[in-house]
Amino acid sequence: MIFARQGFYYVIGTFRLTAFYCLTNGIIALYVPASLFFIKNYFLFIKNMSLNFMNRMGI
Repeated sequence: MIFARQGFYYVIGTFRLTAFYCLTNGIIALYVPASLFFIKNYFLFIKNMSLNFMNRMGI
């Protein structure tokens, strides 16, 4: 009986761990391309701002 209960808790624990792992992997898989896209847009924005500034200064 005790073994059955421990096995039940073990199954629940591994299931929860797997669900948590899948959830975090899904978040990472969604977050990485979004952050790369954001960084690329940010650098393009900075580059355009500096080009506009240099054009205004007449460089």
